[in-house]
Amino acid sequence: MVSHPFDIAIFNFFHSSTCTMDIFAKTALFISNNSMYLWFLFLLIIAVIKKQYYPLLLSIAGFYIAWHVGDDILKPHFDRMRPPLELHSCVIGEMPTSSSFPSGHTLTSFALFTLIYLYNRSNLFIWIPALLFAFFNGYLRIYLGVHFPTDILGGILAGSLLGSIWYFSTEFARKKYNEKA
Repeated sequence: MVSHPFDIAIFNFFHSSTCTMDIFAKTALFISNNSMYLWFLFLLIIAVIKKQYYPLLLSIAGFYIAWHVGDDILKPHFDRMRPPLELHSCVIGEMPTSSSFPSGHTLTSFALFTLIYLYNRSNLFIWIPALLFAFFNGYLRIYLGVHFPTDILGGILAGSLLGSIWYFSTEFARKKYNEKA
């Protein structure tokens, strides 16, 4: 699959073409490489503050389901080359060996954001930082040189869909269980 010129233009605009390990690049690499742990810390803080652990456990389970759907089903199906292989661009950090589409980091970030939003719709101070971090995580994947913008868009859409499906199916099951109890 050859990338569209518009996709390449956006990639070139956001990607660090110098690929120097300055303080921002080191910070970006650290955040991107550890985003899962940062998400789990955020979820734990929400759970402790709200004293509600059920959403925490379901969100972590939803994260792992989204991760496996992305890595085991979607990526092998699309099998898209990563930007450095197609454009001969540089990468900050290590280049992943899996397919580029969709971005797994973005997919799991938006699955978790969607769950955080659905469990905390009325609390802007919880879901807006989650949304910003999810978008930032997607941006970092372009900046580091490992994803095209459409990989990020695919991750946003797939993650939001998977997070919604997980939320509504678990809430449906919980309500059915409570009706029988």
